[in-house]
Amino acid sequence: MKPELSLDQIGKDVVEMDEITTVLNDIDTKIKENKINVLIGFSQGGNVVDCYLRLFNNDNIKCVVILSGYSFPKLIKNPVILPILYISSEKDEIVSKNLIPTDYTNMTLILHDKGHKIPTQKTIIKQILEFIKNNIYM
Repeated sequence: MKPELSLDQIGKDVVEMDEITTVLNDIDTKIKENKINVLIGFSQGGNVVDCYLRLFNNDNIKCVVILSGYSFPKLIKNPVILPILYISSEKDEIVSKNLIPTDYTNMTLILHDKGHKIPTQKTIIKQILEFIKNNIYM
């Protein structure tokens, strides 16, 4: 059994590529089988979404919502061009604001003040839904 990821390892290349691709191959199969066209991930789930976008080419994905996610530095060489709504907190003590990927070419950023949490403010929820709606029906 692998040890748990410690906070000081977040945003660092601590996972082997074969482990990443094994997990992502399973995810890719499920995405294609279920015709999923929007990906949403929070924290480590945001990292999984980021890895998927950088390593897999799936034309069915229309847009992505990442909340307090991060990238592995070794994968940043693969740019992400899909519309991404990235939500982060200036008070996040788990995934700090300085880990917001800067190479997303089509990113909208929303900042909140609730820390490492999925925001529940109506205004942010409306922005998420509007973002998805606008990108699915383009």
